[in-house]
Amino acid sequence: MIECSNEEIPLKAPFEGMALQRKDLGIIAVITDLTYMTMFLVAIWLISYFVKIDSERHKNLLFETSEFSVMINNLPKLNAAYSIE
Repeated sequence: MIECSNEEIPLKAPFEGMALQRKDLGIIAVITDLTYMTMFLVAIWLISYFVKIDSERHKNLLFETSEFSVMINNLPKLNAAYSIE
């Protein structure tokens, strides 16, 4: 663990013997965070895009009941001769 109390921060392996300014380390940390957040947002956008494409594909492949159903008309009225059973 390295404390950031100095203006120069010594680096560990594989950069042994090099030092980094505190402000430069802060800039690197912010750039790294922005890069990760951008990648995360792009991944969320891609997932939502592919879900939208997949749902459209499923909607185009599915059948509606009107495409394969049979409509029966002119059934007898329910009375004593024709009960619901």
